[in-house]
Amino acid sequence: QIFTEMITYADENTMSTMAEMVATGDAETSALIFESIMHQPAEDTYMMEDSGGDMALDFLDNLNQIDSSAISSLYEDNSDLVGDVIESALSSATLNDTAAVSSIISSSNNDEMNSMMFQNISDNDDQSFMGEVFVSVATDAPEIIMAIAAENESLYEDMAKDTDIDIGIVTAASLITDISDTENDNYTTAVIDTTTDVSAKTKKPTMM
Repeated sequence: QIFTEMITYADENTMSTMAEMVATGDAETSALIFESIMHQPAEDTYMMEDSGGDMALDFLDNLNQIDSSAISSLYEDNSDLVGDVIESALSSATLNDTAAVSSIISSSNNDEMNSMMFQNISDNDDQSFMGEVFVSVATDAPEIIMAIAAENESLYEDMAKDTDIDIGIVTAASLITDISDTENDNYTTAVIDTTTDVSAKTKKPTMM
């Protein structure tokens, strides 16, 4: 009841407060808060301008900033409830929410949750949103993109469609190739640098 009232009379600080309660509370409290977010009143005082976005997404964004592992851990314990809140958040997400959404995915250590989120994002009418989130996650956590490519071929193929974004036409396939090449280059450079340092510090025997 108390959480429902908090949501009914929510202001710009409410979602941050509820996120803090989840981060520091027990499983029962967390579940009650997620249920309250999911079943928020049809009419309330929480307006879009208070958060810059949807209430559910604002709550998840705050929770992710407080504890980056919290959402994926809660999803593992209660995938149905947490998944419903995530789907609700993504249903109204726009290009302006790219940073919040990509941060949640990049912070996650749950492959199932990541795939679910990308599946929902791929259904978004604004494909530029999909492109921006994809590139952001690929930059911050390329292993997540590679895991999806290996484990969910159909979703990967959907993600691999050309997407028109600010940096030009980019495909998931070409981006992953670039990431792999960069990692290989960095490894090769590190090996060369290490070898050079060892050679420089080792005195060669000289003839007397």
